[in-house]
Amino acid sequence: MDTDLGTTYKLNIHIEGLPSTMDDVEFHCRFWTYRGSVTIKKEKMVRIDEDNYMAVIDSSLIGRGTIKVQTTVLVPDLDCDGGIRTEIYTEETGIRIK
Repeated sequence: MDTDLGTTYKLNIHIEGLPSTMDDVEFHCRFWTYRGSVTIKKEKMVRIDEDNYMAVIDSSLIGRGTIKVQTTVLVPDLDCDGGIRTEIYTEETGIRIK
């Protein structure tokens, strides 16, 4: 999907394979193009339900290009140092800002 710079996006965030729900883990998403990035923490997202959150992104903050998202999840895990396991997922959104 191609859109113009200045468009505001509402993107659903859903994380597969968690031991419980998204409500039970901390996470944040970094949205970026090659020109800039913005990080949105879980607390700043709109909760849809226990497994879906919505991030609202102003494209003027990240510039032109294809939007990618990197989600960092802090999963409780007693087998890891400090009791937390970090998982990082990166994917393209399919949205291009022109």
